[in-house]
Formats: sequence, structure tokens, C-alpha cells
Amino acid sequence: MRFALKIVCVSIMAVALALSLGAAMLVQLSFEQSLRRETQRALDEQSLIKMGFETAAVTYAIQDIDLDLNTVLSIAEQLGQGRALALLDEQGQMLYGHFQIPSLFGAASSNRNLAVLRGSTGDYLYVCGPLVLGDERYQILCRTDIRDLYSQRDSLLANFLGIYAAVLGLSSLLVFGLSVLLTRPLSRLARTSRQITGGQYELRAAQRGSDEVAQFTADFNRMTDALVDKLDELAQAVEQRETFVANFAHELKTPLTSIIGYADVLRSQELSKERIFRCSNTIFNEGRRLEALSIKLLELMVVGKQELQRKRVNPRLLAQDLELSLAPLLQTSHMALRVRVQDGVLLADPDLLKTLLYNLIDNARKASEPGSEILLHGAIRDNRYIFSVADRGRGIPKVEIHKITQAFYMVDKSRARAQNGAGLGLALCEKIAQLHGGRLSIQSELGKGTVVRLVMEVAP
Repeated sequence: MRFALKIVCVSIMAVALALSLGAAMLVQLSFEQSLRRETQRALDEQSLIKMGFETAAVTYAIQDIDLDLNTVLSIAEQLGQGRALALLDEQGQMLYGHFQIPSLFGAASSNRNLAVLRGSTGDYLYVCGPLVLGDERYQILCRTDIRDLYSQRDSLLANFLGIYAAVLGLSSLLVFGLSVLLTRPLSRLARTSRQITGGQYELRAAQRGSDEVAQFTADFNRMTDALVDKLDELAQAVEQRETFVANFAHELKTPLTSIIGYADVLRSQELSKERIFRCSNTIFNEGRRLEALSIKLLELMVVGKQELQRKRVNPRLLAQDLELSLAPLLQTSHMALRVRVQDGVLLADPDLLKTLLYNLIDNARKASEPGSEILLHGAIRDNRYIFSVADRGRGIPKVEIHKITQAFYMVDKSRARAQNGAGLGLALCEKIAQLHGGRLSIQSELGKGTVVRLVMEVAP
């Protein structure tokens, strides 16, 4: 019954929220429509007053009467009868009017200005527009009382509260009765689950009907059938974790053994300068490889846990930034990066996407010989954006292509370790691609090079 009460509470909250939002939107929409009508009426009236000034000016001109300030004020006095009208000079000073001018209306402008101001003295709609009479420039300011609009809105809200209370009361009774009927199948399902927990694994819940509760019962039965498969998957995950730890320990063992061995030689023997340099250089290189391994492993762990900060990214600008970042590294390796990336819009974490492309280009660099060229290409195909990183390096055997995204897997271990490789770069790329809903594909041929493609959805 507790779940039934929860259904009642949630349902009533939903009904209350829906009624509140619906009524508020309806009242506000009605108010805005009335305000628009009143605004248009005020604009039309301001246009008529302006036309009245201009018509009077033409009449005085025909009669050779000077259009001085007193004449203009006389026209304003005639047109202002029965209206809230003010006439301002070019600097915004009042020449004629019977109400206080709001501070937001100042020097003359070539456009009409509109404002709704509420205060202790009332709610008013102001329309201010330019007026040119002869060589003089004025402003016409009209004020319309719109207190009735706000009073009407408040009255509608007050009437709604009474209807709101009555509807909520009736809804509570109706939802309570329905919730009791709807939760009966769930009670039976709970009883069956307790029996299965008690050891009756062959027992299954009875499925009746074809509604959502029946579908849930069918899903519950399938879940019970899938327990053994899930246990197998857990065992496989444990095995993969153990393999990962074993590979990691193995990758640590080789450089640590070299570092310890050469350090022991340095401290226990008197060596020539050349021998000292070779030992120190080996320790330095192995230390760099341990550093690269720890950094890549940390990136792989962080990427798997962090939340994506998706932004709208232009891949061409990202590629330009990446080209600048890679320039020193490629110059040291005597290689060139050729970038052909089209404009587009991707929803991605720019830092992670840059890390992915950086790793792909760095892998291409390690697989290529000095003087080689690496191509970074990007284009839109069938509403998808495709990055490709191509090199003309050593290539990858076909039987090993499906393995190279595994952590610590290296095609040529000796060469990778000589270049401080950690065997985690492509695993990191695969993880980043999956987080973005993309995929990596690899094509390679021994002796001819490798092309790695990243396919992502284009942002709407």
C-alpha cells in the first residue's frame, strides 16, 4: 500500500504542477494578447496625434502663420484634450503635459520608443516618437493607463485558485482508487521474487495481459534467466582485470630491472666516462618510458570516469591548434604534417578530442621514418564527420589489427619501448571515441602504411 500512496502523491503533484503551469501560461498568454492590443492602440493613437500636428502645421503654413513655440503649444493643447499627452523638446525637456516624464525618455531619437512602467501611482504604457515641424524637432509622449489589464489578470488568477482546489480534491480520490488496483500485480511479483531469493530458482512470475506491468513481469523473468550469463561476464571481467594487472606488472618489470641493474653498476664499479654515459642514458630512457606509461595509464583511468563537457567544436580550428602543438615534436623527428580539415560543427569535449587526434598522429610518427609525411584529413560524409590520420610507415599485420586497441598491446615491442611507447595510446583513443558515440576503424598494409579513421555524428 505504501507504493500506492507514493503513486497518489506523485500523481497529485503532477496534476497540481500541470494545472499550475497550464493556468499560469493561459492567464499570461491572455494578458500578453491584451497588452499587445493596448500597445497597438497606443501606437496608432500616437501616429494620429503626430498626423494632427503635421496637418495643423501645413494649415498654418498655407495661412502664412508663423509656427513658433506658442503656436506649437496651442496645437498640443487642442490635441491633448482627453488624452495623456506630453510634448518634449529635442533635449527631452517638457514643453507641454500634465504628468511626470519617466527618466528613460531623454534626447530625441529617430525611432519610436515603447515602455511599460509599474509603480505606486499606477501602471502605464508610454509611447514616445519624433516630431519635426519646420526646422524644429520635438518628441511626442503618450501615456495609456493599463491598470485594468493587471486587475483583470489578478482576478483570473483568483478564480483559478478555487477551481484548482476542487479539481485536486477529486483527483486525489480517483488516483487513490486506481493506484490500489494497479499495484496488485506488483505485489504478486514481489512475492515471487522473495521465493526465488529463497532458492526456488526454477520459479517464474505469472504474466497476465500485455500492459506495462506484464512487460515488466516478462523482463523480470528474462532477468532471472540471464543471471548465469551475467555471472560468466563478471568472471570474464575479473579475468580481463587480472590480465591487465599482469600486463602492467610486466611492462613495469623490464624498465625497472634495467634501471636497478645499471644503477647498481654505477654505484658499485668505477667506470669510464663512456660507460657511465651509456648506463645513465639507459636509466634516463627507461625512466622516460615509465613516465609515459604512468601518464597514459592515468589518462585512460580519468577518461573512463570523467563527465564529457560537450561544446560546439569546429574541427578545422581544432586541427589548426593541434598542428601548432605538434610542430616541435614533428620537427624533431624531421617529419611533416599535412592538414586538410573542412569546417563543420561537432558536439565534443575539445580537450579529449584533441588528445585522441594527438595520439593517432603520434602513433603515425612512431611508425614512420624521418622525412615522411603524415596526413590529417577531415570531411563531412552522409551527415557524419570523418577524421583520418594516414602515414606511409611500416604498417600493421592484418591478424593484429583487431588487437592494437587493447591496453599494453604493441606490434613491435622493442621499437615501441625505444620510443618510450606505453601501449596505451590506441586504448585511450578507443575509449574517447566511445564516450563521444563515435568509432575507430583501422586499415593497414605492411610496408605501405596505415589509415586510422574516426567517425562522429555532425551536430544539428
